[in-house]
Amino acid sequence: MRRGNRDALQAQPTSPAACRRTDVIGIDAGASTIRLWTRAAGITELATPLTAAEVGNERSDATAAVVDAPAHATVHGRRRLEAATASLNRGAPVLLMEAPLAAAAGADLDITGTSPWVVLDVGVPGSEASVLADGRVIDAVSCPVGCREIERTVLSYLYRRHDVLAGPLAAWRALRSTSGFDIAHDTRTHTRINPDELTADLYRPISAVVGAVRTVSQRASVRMGKEVLDTTNVVVVGGGAFFPPLRAALQEELATAVTAPVDPRHAIIRGLALFAAEAARVPQLWDA
Repeated sequence: MRRGNRDALQAQPTSPAACRRTDVIGIDAGASTIRLWTRAAGITELATPLTAAEVGNERSDATAAVVDAPAHATVHGRRRLEAATASLNRGAPVLLMEAPLAAAAGADLDITGTSPWVVLDVGVPGSEASVLADGRVIDAVSCPVGCREIERTVLSYLYRRHDVLAGPLAAWRALRSTSGFDIAHDTRTHTRINPDELTADLYRPISAVVGAVRTVSQRASVRMGKEVLDTTNVVVVGGGAFFPPLRAALQEELATAVTAPVDPRHAIIRGLALFAAEAARVPQLWDA
């Protein structure tokens, strides 16, 4: 990644209004957060849902947009996403980029060679496992299990086992903890939770995610004529990358190394930012 692009990505705006007056912007339209990138302002996060007017006002002078799309999206789904983004962006041209490619770029992975990479994006509503090589997505498998269901599993356990009505923050703490944590019943009473307690309950949702990685790896191995997991690591992006139980299960079940970039939540928008910065200098991309 060139230094100029890194500097732009690291810039932090003081308000969403800073996301104005740019040529090509990047948009990661997640289920719980819309992330925008502009050359001048860097990355800005906006809570969803937002109206078209609200989103459009944040980038009223943008002339084009680069947007991520799931690798498994149908042609019809891609066209709907492109049309919706063009509407939000006041009719400006839109380029779709497959989310796994954006994540790989944002994680500084070199996917131009023949050696495959497995990218697992664990988002809020679900996950997508992809195998990348030769600069393209070889295969992808979606999974309906994401951070939301994993967190709900933890909250259900805390209520059933410890009679604690906890919120998402408690689930987040539980999933990120490696040494245990305290749950408050009231101002005087606390319960110590050992992360190992959650293993049995987390088995089902985590197994679904592991199964998606196994399935896409097997399918890609047939297409490529070699065992994918024998030659590569699994790179996890999205909020699920912060969950040690998930990464441990992936490593144990798949017998391969599992890593995450420094900033896994922003891997996709960082990749879109790099592509947007390049696309602004290549007018031919917008003539297709």
